[in-house]
Amino acid sequence: MFHRETRDELQSKLAEIDAEIASHPLNDSAVKEAQAVVDANGGEKEAAARELAERGLPSLEELGKLVATGTASWWNLHRKRNKVVKKLS
Repeated sequence: MFHRETRDELQSKLAEIDAEIASHPLNDSAVKEAQAVVDANGGEKEAAARELAERGLPSLEELGKLVATGTASWWNLHRKRNKVVKKLS
């Protein structure tokens, strides 16, 4: 009736979740670099937008959309991962 996952099943589940996190849009190197540019420019939207365009990175608008649409799934993946890690320990 109740199924307790084996250590191997949990390791497999953790590997799947890690793969999903690695392929998530918010984990993309261009997105991370764009976020660093925005952070480095503080509240200066024009300077950040100019630097993003010069570097060929996602614009402020694209970055905002990615964050808005991807935050919930990013959070859920990390929540699942934390649960599996807790079960493994």
